[in-house]
Amino acid sequence: MRIKLLLLLTILTVPLLLAGCTSPTPPPAEPGTPTLVLTSDAFPANGTIPIRYTCDGEELSPPLSWSNVPEGTRSFALILDDPDAPIGTYTHWVLYNIPGEMRELPAGIPPG
Repeated sequence: MRIKLLLLLTILTVPLLLAGCTSPTPPPAEPGTPTLVLTSDAFPANGTIPIRYTCDGEELSPPLSWSNVPEGTRSFALILDDPDAPIGTYTHWVLYNIPGEMRELPAGIPPG
């Protein structure tokens, strides 16, 4: 009886907890609103990252640049996630506190 009650409480509680973990879909950007654009001179958009910038090459971070920055931006954070990694989504690196006035990073940013 006690196990059935615990199971019932779990079944009723979990959906309530999960509902708190979701967030509403943000509204679409208004037409004409600039969108932040991130590019690299090392490879084309949706292209293959050259071996030089992978663990099979020199393991360098690629050169990156961005434009259409929202007014008042104070800092940036970049996260390189690999959703196709054999072990599932893998985070290769995280870079944060990039000053808001910066618009590019050279190749080979050292770890640390």
